[in-house]
Amino acid sequence: MKRRLGKGSPFALALALVVFAANAPSQTPAKKPEMTASGVAAQNPFDAFKHFSAVMNGGIIADKNRKIYRSGKLMRTDFQDQYRVTDIEVPITWVVFNKTETKPETCARFDVADADTYPFWGLDNFRVERVPAAEPAGGNETVDGHACQIDHLIFVNSKSHPPVTMDMRLWEAEDLKGFPIKIEVHNSITNRTLTISYSDVSLEPPDPKLFVRSEKCGGADRNVQTGTEPSKIPDNPAPTPSPQ
Repeated sequence: MKRRLGKGSPFALALALVVFAANAPSQTPAKKPEMTASGVAAQNPFDAFKHFSAVMNGGIIADKNRKIYRSGKLMRTDFQDQYRVTDIEVPITWVVFNKTETKPETCARFDVADADTYPFWGLDNFRVERVPAAEPAGGNETVDGHACQIDHLIFVNSKSHPPVTMDMRLWEAEDLKGFPIKIEVHNSITNRTLTISYSDVSLEPPDPKLFVRSEKCGGADRNVQTGTEPSKIPDNPAPTPSPQ
C-alpha cells in the first residue's frame, strides 16, 4: 500500500541533506574536537541536550510548528497523520501512519535520519571551532522573552569531498541552560543559509512511550525506498528509550 508522505518525508530529507551537506560522509561516534591552528576549539553544543521536547520552526525543509522530542539517541517528530522515530546513531527512521476508520496502522522504514533531527544529528564528523569573542557576531539578545548569549561557531568537515564549512550562530537561552532556541546556519558550499527556531522548550525527559515503535514496524515491513525487506539490525531491532 502506497502512502503519500509530502515534502517533510524522508524522501525529501534525503534530497535536502545531499544539497545542504554537500556529500558529507556517513556518521561515526562522536570524537573529541581537534585543536585548530588558532587553538580555539569547542565542543559540539548539541551533544549537551540529550533529553528535551520543543516546537520547531524552519530547518532543512522549512517546517512549521513541528512537535519534536529527544530521548538519548532517539528523536521523534509528530505529523497530522503519522509520527516518526529516528535512531540518530544508525541512522534509521520508522514512519508510523495513524490508524483511521478505514485503514489500519501501518509502518515504513527508511535508512536515513528525519530532516527535523538536524542539527542534533548530522554533525559528528565536523570539527568545531569557536570564533573569537572580539568578532561582532557575539553578544546578548532577547528572543521570545528569553535572555540569550549569541555563540558563533564554525563546523568544518575536511574529510568530505569537497570539504564543507558550516558557519553557525546560536542564540543560547540562559534560563534553559543554554539551549539554542534560535540557530542560523550558512553552508559555504551551497551558499545557503537556513534558520531554525524552537519554542515551548522543556528539558525534562519526554515520556518513554513516545519512542516505542509500533509492532507494525517488525521484520515483515518492507523498506519503502527500495521495495525490499529491511536489512537486519544487530540484536533487538526495536529502538527503545535509553536513559543514557
